[in-house]
Amino acid sequence: QNITEELFLTSLDNLEKNLRIVRKEEKYYLKEMYEAETLITKRFRMLSHEEDKVIKDIDLKNAEKLKNVIYTQMLCDLNIQIFLEKSVELTLDESISLLFKYNYDGIVCGTVRNVNYRIISCNS
Repeated sequence: QNITEELFLTSLDNLEKNLRIVRKEEKYYLKEMYEAETLITKRFRMLSHEEDKVIKDIDLKNAEKLKNVIYTQMLCDLNIQIFLEKSVELTLDESISLLFKYNYDGIVCGTVRNVNYRIISCNS
């Protein structure tokens, strides 16, 4: 079914007012994705010790090192541990994904690579 442009724009405004999306420079982002990208950018800037400089074009080798540092720092910041039912080697992207699911969606257990995992808060 077709919708009018007015209804579409009204719907976008409502989503923005209800904090479901973020609008930056006439572009729209899901709030969780925007926050995740902002967090990663802040970490890159912190690691480079150049807060005022936008980081561009990071080669893959350095990107993996930075992702590892970000993952470790996020574990510390969130004060959690990830327990796996049995030993399995996760990629950094898989591990970071678990942290984002925990932090933004409240997911504390599930399956990754056919292995059950549980995230435990160290505050308890």
